[in-house]
Amino acid sequence: MDSAAIRRGLIAVLIAATAAGCKGASDPVRDGVAAVAVSPRSATVLVGQTLPLEVTVTSARGAILKDREIHWRVDNEAVVSISHAGLVTAIAPGGATVAASAEGRSGVATVTVVLRAVAAVRVAPAAAQVVEGGSTQLSATLTDADGNVLTGREVGWVSANNTVATVTPAGLVTGVASGTVSILAASEGKVGTATVTVIPPPVAKIVANPTGLSIRNGTSAPITVTLQDAAGKTLTGRAITWSTSDDRIASVIATATPASVLVRGNAPGVATITVQSEGVTLAVTVIVRII
Repeated sequence: MDSAAIRRGLIAVLIAATAAGCKGASDPVRDGVAAVAVSPRSATVLVGQTLPLEVTVTSARGAILKDREIHWRVDNEAVVSISHAGLVTAIAPGGATVAASAEGRSGVATVTVVLRAVAAVRVAPAAAQVVEGGSTQLSATLTDADGNVLTGREVGWVSANNTVATVTPAGLVTGVASGTVSILAASEGKVGTATVTVIPPPVAKIVANPTGLSIRNGTSAPITVTLQDAAGKTLTGRAITWSTSDDRIASVIATATPASVLVRGNAPGVATITVQSEGVTLAVTVIVRII
Protein backbone atom coordinates (compact mmCIF):
# COMPACT_ATOMS: atom_id res chain seq x y z
CA MET A 1 0.00 0.00 0.00
CA ASP A 2 1.40 3.34 -0.95
CA SER A 3 1.87 6.22 1.47
CA ALA A 4 -1.09 8.18 0.08
CA ALA A 5 -3.45 5.32 0.76
CA ILE A 6 -2.11 5.01 4.29
CA ARG A 7 -2.74 8.69 4.95
CA ARG A 8 -6.28 8.45 3.61
CA GLY A 9 -6.93 5.51 5.89
CA LEU A 10 -5.69 7.33 9.00
CA ILE A 11 -7.79 10.38 8.22
CA ALA A 12 -10.87 8.21 7.87
CA VAL A 13 -10.20 6.59 11.26
CA LEU A 14 -9.77 9.99 12.95
CA ILE A 15 -12.98 11.33 11.45
CA ALA A 16 -14.89 8.28 12.62
CA ALA A 17 -13.46 8.53 16.16
CA THR A 18 -14.28 12.23 16.41
CA ALA A 19 -17.85 11.65 15.25
CA ALA A 20 -18.32 8.88 17.79
CA GLY A 21 -16.96 11.05 20.63
CA CYS A 22 -19.22 13.96 19.76
CA LYS A 23 -22.23 11.70 19.58
CA GLY A 24 -21.55 10.41 23.11
CA ALA A 25 -21.08 13.89 24.75
CA SER A 26 -24.02 15.96 25.97
CA ASP A 27 -24.78 19.37 24.49
CA PRO A 28 -24.43 22.06 27.27
CA VAL A 29 -26.93 24.29 25.53
CA ARG A 30 -29.57 21.64 25.97
CA ASP A 31 -28.77 20.96 29.62
CA GLY A 32 -31.41 22.20 32.04
CA VAL A 33 -30.61 24.64 34.87
CA ALA A 34 -30.16 22.78 38.12
CA ALA A 35 -28.72 25.51 40.38
CA VAL A 36 -28.19 29.26 40.51
CA ALA A 37 -25.57 30.74 42.81
CA VAL A 38 -25.08 34.46 43.56
CA SER A 39 -21.71 35.82 44.63
CA PRO A 40 -20.99 37.26 47.09
CA ARG A 41 -23.65 35.52 49.16
CA SER A 42 -23.59 38.33 51.73
CA ALA A 43 -22.13 41.81 51.70
CA THR A 44 -22.19 45.10 53.60
CA VAL A 45 -22.44 48.27 51.53
CA LEU A 46 -22.36 51.96 52.44
CA VAL A 47 -25.29 54.17 51.53
CA GLY A 48 -24.74 55.48 48.00
CA GLN A 49 -22.27 52.79 47.00
CA THR A 50 -22.78 50.07 44.39
CA LEU A 51 -22.03 46.36 44.48
CA PRO A 52 -21.82 44.11 41.40
CA LEU A 53 -23.24 40.63 41.93
CA GLU A 54 -22.17 37.65 39.85
CA VAL A 55 -24.33 34.67 38.94
CA THR A 56 -23.19 31.12 38.25
CA VAL A 57 -25.71 28.83 36.54
CA THR A 58 -24.97 25.08 36.56
CA SER A 59 -26.55 21.92 35.22
CA ALA A 60 -27.23 18.72 37.13
CA ARG A 61 -23.81 17.45 36.02
CA GLY A 62 -22.16 20.56 37.48
CA ALA A 63 -21.45 22.06 34.07
CA ILE A 64 -21.50 25.85 33.96
CA LEU A 65 -24.23 27.08 31.65
CA LYS A 66 -23.67 30.30 29.78
CA ASP A 67 -26.02 32.78 28.14
CA ARG A 68 -29.05 31.87 30.22
CA GLU A 69 -31.53 34.65 30.88
CA ILE A 70 -31.26 35.94 34.45
CA HIS A 71 -34.10 37.65 36.28
CA TRP A 72 -33.34 39.81 39.31
CA ARG A 73 -35.59 40.86 42.16
CA VAL A 74 -35.14 42.45 45.59
CA ASP A 75 -37.41 42.10 48.60
CA ASN A 76 -36.80 45.61 49.99
CA GLU A 77 -36.57 48.29 47.33
CA ALA A 78 -36.36 51.02 49.98
CA VAL A 79 -32.94 49.68 50.96
CA VAL A 80 -31.37 48.64 47.63
CA SER A 81 -32.11 48.60 43.94
CA ILE A 82 -30.88 46.06 41.39
CA SER A 83 -30.14 46.52 37.70
CA HIS A 84 -30.64 43.97 34.91
CA ALA A 85 -26.89 43.38 35.02
CA GLY A 86 -26.91 42.59 38.75
CA LEU A 87 -25.55 45.91 40.00
CA VAL A 88 -26.82 46.67 43.50
CA THR A 89 -27.18 50.31 44.56
CA ALA A 90 -27.44 51.04 48.29
CA ILE A 91 -30.24 53.49 49.05
CA ALA A 92 -30.89 53.53 52.79
CA PRO A 93 -29.73 51.71 55.93
CA GLY A 94 -31.26 48.26 56.41
CA GLY A 95 -31.18 44.74 55.05
CA ALA A 96 -32.40 43.26 51.78
CA THR A 97 -32.35 39.95 49.97
CA VAL A 98 -31.46 39.96 46.28
CA ALA A 99 -32.52 36.95 44.23
CA ALA A 100 -31.36 35.83 40.77
CA SER A 101 -33.45 33.22 38.91
CA ALA A 102 -33.09 31.27 35.68
CA GLU A 103 -35.48 28.65 34.36
CA GLY A 104 -37.23 28.27 37.69
CA ARG A 105 -34.10 27.99 39.80
CA SER A 106 -32.98 30.77 42.16
CA GLY A 107 -30.01 31.90 44.16
CA VAL A 108 -29.94 34.68 46.76
CA ALA A 109 -27.57 37.14 48.36
CA THR A 110 -28.07 39.12 51.54
CA VAL A 111 -27.09 42.80 51.40
CA THR A 112 -26.76 44.99 54.49
CA VAL A 113 -26.68 48.73 53.92
CA VAL A 114 -25.03 50.92 56.56
CA LEU A 115 -24.48 54.64 56.93
CA ARG A 116 -21.12 56.12 56.12
CA ALA A 117 -19.08 56.60 59.28
CA VAL A 118 -18.44 60.09 60.60
CA ALA A 119 -14.79 60.94 60.06
CA ALA A 120 -14.75 64.59 61.11
CA VAL A 121 -16.88 67.18 62.91
CA ARG A 122 -16.46 70.86 62.09
CA VAL A 123 -18.05 73.53 64.28
CA ALA A 124 -18.91 76.94 62.84
CA PRO A 125 -18.03 79.56 63.62
CA ALA A 126 -14.75 78.22 64.97
CA ALA A 127 -14.44 81.30 67.18
CA ALA A 128 -17.29 83.41 68.52
CA GLN A 129 -17.86 86.24 70.95
CA VAL A 130 -20.91 86.70 73.12
CA VAL A 131 -21.80 89.12 75.90
CA GLU A 132 -22.76 87.95 79.36
CA GLY A 133 -26.41 86.95 79.24
CA GLY A 134 -26.41 86.95 75.45
CA SER A 135 -26.52 83.98 73.10
CA THR A 136 -24.93 82.84 69.86
CA GLN A 137 -25.78 79.88 67.63
CA LEU A 138 -23.18 77.29 66.64
CA SER A 139 -23.60 74.62 63.96
CA ALA A 140 -21.85 71.31 63.32
CA THR A 141 -21.01 69.84 59.92
CA LEU A 142 -20.24 66.12 59.74
CA THR A 143 -18.20 64.58 56.93
CA ASP A 144 -17.07 61.07 56.01
CA ALA A 145 -13.56 59.98 55.10
CA ASP A 146 -14.05 61.26 51.54
CA GLY A 147 -15.21 64.67 52.70
CA ASN A 148 -18.87 64.03 51.87
CA VAL A 149 -21.31 65.90 54.12
CA LEU A 150 -23.41 63.57 56.26
CA THR A 151 -26.90 64.43 57.47
CA GLY A 152 -29.38 62.92 59.86
CA ARG A 153 -26.76 62.03 62.48
CA GLU A 154 -27.09 62.72 66.18
CA VAL A 155 -24.82 65.45 67.54
CA GLY A 156 -24.09 66.02 71.22
CA TRP A 157 -23.04 69.42 72.55
CA VAL A 158 -21.13 70.20 75.75
CA SER A 159 -19.42 73.20 77.31
CA ALA A 160 -15.99 72.73 78.83
CA ASN A 161 -16.90 75.24 81.55
CA ASN A 162 -20.55 75.94 82.35
CA THR A 163 -19.56 78.79 84.66
CA VAL A 164 -18.39 80.72 81.59
CA ALA A 165 -20.94 79.59 79.00
CA THR A 166 -23.62 76.94 78.59
CA VAL A 167 -24.80 75.21 75.43
CA THR A 168 -28.12 73.59 74.54
CA PRO A 169 -28.58 70.28 72.66
CA ALA A 170 -29.19 72.44 69.57
CA GLY A 171 -25.85 74.27 69.85
CA LEU A 172 -27.14 77.56 71.27
CA VAL A 173 -24.44 79.07 73.49
CA THR A 174 -25.31 81.48 76.31
CA GLY A 175 -22.66 83.60 78.01
CA VAL A 176 -22.62 83.32 81.80
CA ALA A 177 -19.49 85.14 82.93
CA SER A 178 -16.49 86.79 81.31
CA GLY A 179 -13.87 84.35 80.05
CA THR A 180 -13.02 81.93 77.27
CA VAL A 181 -14.43 78.43 76.93
CA SER A 182 -14.34 75.54 74.46
CA ILE A 183 -17.67 74.28 73.13
CA LEU A 184 -17.54 70.70 71.85
CA ALA A 185 -19.76 68.93 69.31
CA ALA A 186 -19.47 65.13 69.12
CA SER A 187 -20.90 62.49 66.78
CA GLU A 188 -19.97 58.82 66.51
CA GLY A 189 -16.82 59.33 68.53
CA LYS A 190 -15.55 62.29 66.52
CA VAL A 191 -15.31 65.73 68.13
CA GLY A 192 -15.18 69.29 66.81
CA THR A 193 -14.61 72.41 68.92
CA ALA A 194 -15.26 76.12 68.87
CA THR A 195 -13.74 78.77 71.11
CA VAL A 196 -16.25 81.14 72.65
CA THR A 197 -15.21 84.32 74.41
CA VAL A 198 -17.70 85.82 76.84
CA ILE A 199 -17.35 89.54 77.36
CA PRO A 200 -19.09 91.89 79.80
CA PRO A 201 -22.12 93.69 78.39
CA PRO A 202 -21.21 97.14 77.06
CA VAL A 203 -22.25 100.35 78.71
CA ALA A 204 -25.50 101.55 77.17
CA LYS A 205 -26.49 104.36 79.52
CA ILE A 206 -25.04 106.70 82.15
CA VAL A 207 -27.29 108.01 84.91
CA ALA A 208 -26.07 111.02 86.96
CA ASN A 209 -27.05 112.08 90.45
CA PRO A 210 -27.80 114.90 90.52
CA THR A 211 -28.75 115.49 86.90
CA GLY A 212 -27.74 119.16 87.28
CA LEU A 213 -25.72 121.08 89.83
CA SER A 214 -25.88 124.58 91.30
CA ILE A 215 -23.12 125.60 93.68
CA ARG A 216 -21.68 128.72 95.14
CA ASN A 217 -18.36 130.11 94.08
CA GLY A 218 -15.59 128.62 96.19
CA THR A 219 -17.57 125.55 97.27
CA SER A 220 -17.69 121.95 96.08
CA ALA A 221 -20.43 119.36 95.53
CA PRO A 222 -20.39 115.71 94.42
CA ILE A 223 -21.70 114.16 91.23
CA THR A 224 -22.14 110.38 91.15
CA VAL A 225 -22.94 108.30 88.09
CA THR A 226 -24.30 104.79 87.56
CA LEU A 227 -23.47 102.78 84.44
CA GLN A 228 -26.14 100.52 82.95
CA ASP A 229 -26.31 97.97 80.16
CA ALA A 230 -29.08 97.79 77.58
CA ALA A 231 -31.29 95.85 79.98
CA GLY A 232 -30.85 98.44 82.73
CA LYS A 233 -28.50 96.28 84.77
CA THR A 234 -25.94 98.21 86.80
CA LEU A 235 -22.37 97.70 85.60
CA THR A 236 -19.27 98.01 87.74
CA GLY A 237 -15.55 97.96 87.19
CA ARG A 238 -15.67 100.03 84.00
CA ALA A 239 -13.34 102.90 83.14
CA ILE A 240 -14.89 106.34 83.58
CA THR A 241 -13.47 109.71 82.54
CA TRP A 242 -14.54 113.17 83.66
CA SER A 243 -13.93 116.56 82.07
CA THR A 244 -15.13 120.16 82.32
CA SER A 245 -15.93 122.57 79.55
CA ASP A 246 -14.36 125.49 81.45
CA ASP A 247 -12.00 124.89 84.31
CA ARG A 248 -12.07 128.60 85.17
CA ILE A 249 -15.73 128.26 86.16
CA ALA A 250 -15.91 124.70 87.49
CA SER A 251 -13.20 122.09 87.95
CA VAL A 252 -13.36 118.34 88.60
CA ILE A 253 -11.68 116.86 91.65
CA ALA A 254 -11.16 113.10 91.52
CA THR A 255 -12.18 110.88 94.43
CA ALA A 256 -11.33 107.33 95.42
CA THR A 257 -14.37 106.11 93.49
CA PRO A 258 -14.21 106.55 89.68
CA ALA A 259 -17.97 106.82 89.53
CA SER A 260 -17.98 109.92 91.73
CA VAL A 261 -16.22 113.30 91.63
CA LEU A 262 -16.30 116.61 93.41
CA VAL A 263 -17.09 119.67 91.33
CA ARG A 264 -15.59 122.92 92.62
CA GLY A 265 -16.98 126.30 91.72
CA ASN A 266 -14.14 128.62 90.72
CA ALA A 267 -15.98 131.61 89.27
CA PRO A 268 -19.53 132.60 88.56
CA GLY A 269 -20.89 131.20 85.32
CA VAL A 270 -22.10 128.02 83.63
CA ALA A 271 -19.95 125.00 82.79
CA THR A 272 -20.61 121.50 81.52
CA ILE A 273 -19.21 118.45 83.26
CA THR A 274 -18.90 115.53 80.84
CA VAL A 275 -18.63 111.91 81.96
CA GLN A 276 -17.70 109.18 79.50
CA SER A 277 -17.47 105.36 79.57
CA GLU A 278 -17.03 102.97 76.63
CA GLY A 279 -18.09 105.59 74.12
CA VAL A 280 -21.22 106.63 76.00
CA THR A 281 -21.27 110.23 77.29
CA LEU A 282 -23.43 112.29 79.58
CA ALA A 283 -23.31 116.05 80.19
CA VAL A 284 -24.18 117.61 83.53
CA THR A 285 -24.76 121.37 83.66
CA VAL A 286 -23.14 123.18 86.55
CA ILE A 287 -24.13 126.67 87.56
CA VAL A 288 -21.70 128.51 89.77
CA ARG A 289 -23.28 131.32 91.74
CA ILE A 290 -21.71 134.28 93.46
CA ILE A 291 -21.33 133.78 97.17
